Amino acid sequence: MIIGTILILLAGLLLIYFEFYLPGGIMGLTGGVLLFSNIIYVATKSDSMIHLFAIIAATIAGLIIIVKLALNRIKKAKPGDSIYHDDDQEGYCASAYDKDIIGKEGVAMSNLSPSGYVVIEDKKIQALSQVGFIKKGEEIVAIGGQGSHVIIKKKES
Repeated sequence: MIIGTILILLAGLLLIYFEFYLPGGIMGLTGGVLLFSNIIYVATKSDSMIHLFAIIAATIAGLIIIVKLALNRIKKAKPGDSIYHDDDQEGYCASAYDKDIIGKEGVAMSNLSPSGYVVIEDKKIQALSQVGFIKKGEEIVAIGGQGSHVIIKKKES
């Protein structure tokens, strides 16, 4: 009985430790259920209160040690030292607006309040109006960009 309870205790603590690095709740919940079940098992099967208090103390001490170990390892980890594989992000560049379009004129293809579509040099482009509402069909000028959007304003007559 003692070896079984120790193995269940270690398995529960190990699952809780893994939860720090692979969050999702399933391992932590399973580890918690194992620890709680272990205490209930000892409480119902053991004739000695000493065994019950020993397993409760071991569970609490184990939890404290596991949490401290996990938090210390997380704090001391270097930014690039992760269990997650980040190579798929290498070389990735989020879409950006075409800088050659700045200063060019076009027409609002949809109502911009503040975002919508414009046509500049026969290209349909996502745009943000700098100030206020721009009606469909109004003439516009590209004045900048933000992310993949071109920032536009009404063409001054």
